[in-house]
Amino acid sequence: MMPLKPHHSSPVRKMACRMLWVLLLVGSFLLRDCHGARAAAAAAVPKEIVPPAGPVQLFLQTVKEGRRHLVAAAVARSTSIFTMYPVDTIKTRMQMIQANPLRLTGIFSGVAGSLIGQVPYG
Repeated sequence: MMPLKPHHSSPVRKMACRMLWVLLLVGSFLLRDCHGARAAAAAAVPKEIVPPAGPVQLFLQTVKEGRRHLVAAAVARSTSIFTMYPVDTIKTRMQMIQANPLRLTGIFSGVAGSLIGQVPYG
């Protein structure tokens, strides 16, 4: 087996790492914020529940209540994309019968588009 040569990080890989860190930081902040709001709501005296006026208000209330789950789903989806994208890239290269399908150059090319397209669906 040939030893791996040290390589410099490509701009795409740096951008992908930064995006992952931002997602993890924002997710942890929102989860912490939701937990604090839930504890404050539990300590408050319960008031009469007023149903939302229309479908838009119902949607916004549902999103507000489910924010913690939405953030957790987005972080989970982005983690799965970052781990499986290189595997899919190498698999596609092998199916195309390229000379060196295991090369590391361009292994994260296009990951930003995949994240933008899939993360909102969690």
